[in-house]
Amino acid sequence: MTAVGHGSTATLLLTNTLISVKAPGQPVVDRGDLVRITLDVPPAAAPKVTSTTVIANGFPEQASSGAFVIGPTGVAYESGTAYVSDPLAGSIVAVPDALTRMSSAGTGTRVASGGYLDHPLAMVAAPNGDLLVTNAGDGDLVEVSTTGHQVGEFAVDSDPAQSPPGSGDLFGLAIPPSGKGVYFAKDDTNTLGLLH
Repeated sequence: MTAVGHGSTATLLLTNTLISVKAPGQPVVDRGDLVRITLDVPPAAAPKVTSTTVIANGFPEQASSGAFVIGPTGVAYESGTAYVSDPLAGSIVAVPDALTRMSSAGTGTRVASGGYLDHPLAMVAAPNGDLLVTNAGDGDLVEVSTTGHQVGEFAVDSDPAQSPPGSGDLFGLAIPPSGKGVYFAKDDTNTLGLLH
């Protein structure tokens, strides 16, 4: 999920999986989506949901014994567009007019795939406007421009307990208040790391 604040209102953009998980090994189904939730945020009361809109849908998802379910995961917002990581398709897609659209953009427009991307998971917009994405496949962090140029790859987690090392460990990205570096959560050791 990512949030966009507007003073007395806020918009949440969150990925959602809609699969009924009964047993691992189920086939891939195209039911994942991106939902926009608009909140009224009064100064001295709890926020209230004022609208909910599916702004993208049809993302592949699949039950998994290691991850419960694999489907659309990371979401970032930059200059009017939502970006979604799609690990089963190995890609990042763009959903334009994310804060205003009233209908689904389907699975959006593919921005990047292949290259350094290896089952992209978490994602955050960097201060320079690029996207930072963690890989479930190899424990690396990838910087990708919003036009799809893969700027670089950084080895973040090489835990040999996974095969390949570091796979499936990195979740949750956040930019520090200073705007320098990126925090990442390591699922395998239940720790928070900082990459400068």
